[in-house]
Amino acid sequence: MDQLTRELTHLGLSEKEAAVYVAALQLGPSPVQEISKHAKVNRATTYVMIETLILRGLISSTQKDKKRIFIAEAPDRLLAIMRLQKKELEEKESELAKVLPKLNALFNRSGEKPEVRYLEGREGLEMLRRHFEELQGETVQIIGYDAFTKVMEHETTHKHRQVLKKKRAPIRAILVSTRSRADLDPQFQETLGEVFEYRVVHPKDFPFKVEGEVTIRADKIHMFTYAVTPLAVEIRSSVLADALRGMFELAWKAAK
Repeated sequence: MDQLTRELTHLGLSEKEAAVYVAALQLGPSPVQEISKHAKVNRATTYVMIETLILRGLISSTQKDKKRIFIAEAPDRLLAIMRLQKKELEEKESELAKVLPKLNALFNRSGEKPEVRYLEGREGLEMLRRHFEELQGETVQIIGYDAFTKVMEHETTHKHRQVLKKKRAPIRAILVSTRSRADLDPQFQETLGEVFEYRVVHPKDFPFKVEGEVTIRADKIHMFTYAVTPLAVEIRSSVLADALRGMFELAWKAAK
């Protein structure tokens, strides 16, 4: 009996609900006193458990000789309840799926917990670029230009620049390079046009070794490494993006 009661608790009944239901099943139509005694649950608590089980559809009641009699419903009723609960859960899951994007938007805008993801290889970088093209506002970036031209200067890069040029999205970049401004690939400037402004800093004048890129736009920070297998990290945080923009402004002034 105890084992059966434990099994019912796994299905969502409390221990005392299970004990009262099992007692009612065994006894058949019975008054509360008998059910209480058989279930080994005090009378007052038994009344409460019976009312709960009535709400669950597992016990019903009737009058006999001016006395209230309680009757356990067939155990098949448990299966019907489980199916109903499953249906309700599926409906709630469907409703949650509709509202979840709005909740996530509120959560991400809070700035308290950055959203981070990693992407590897050229495919990952290209995916980030496509997402990046849909953002609004000015782009600021620091690029290890010499490493960039060895690894990332190819057709898809030019297409990316053309998209930004067409959208007239303003860009300011600090290019860390051993080349002079006159030696830079003319297509680098050509494909971005007047929306693009850049300054060149020699690696010896830059405090960090740059073999990658940091790009900030809106509330997104994109960081790339131009290794044999390129790696991209995207951070979504308005707080961090604003902090890095401030650091960029200091570097921009110093790069004149």
